[in-house]
Amino acid sequence: MFAAVRMRGAHLDENEAVVNDANVIYVVVLTFGVLGNGLVFVTVASAPRMRTATNIFIANLALADCFVCAFDLPLNLHYQVAIITTLSRN
Repeated sequence: MFAAVRMRGAHLDENEAVVNDANVIYVVVLTFGVLGNGLVFVTVASAPRMRTATNIFIANLALADCFVCAFDLPLNLHYQVAIITTLSRN
C-alpha cells in the first residue's frame, strides 16, 4: 500500500515509510483528540448554565477520552512500531 519514499536524497524502505506515516497519523489524532475533548471539558466546567446532568455526563466522557488519547495512543503507537520493526528484521 505504501510505496518506498525518498526524503532528502535518502531512500527509505517500505517499513520505515509505514512507521513514518503511522507516526504522523497518531500525532494528529492525539493532538486533536486531547484538544477537542479538553475544550468540551473546559466549556462544561467553566459555564454554570452548561452544568446539566447530560452535559456533565458528556464532560465525563470527554475527560475519559482525553485520558485514552493521552495515555493509550502513545503506547499503542509504540507497540505498532515495535511490531513493524521486529517483523522487518526477519
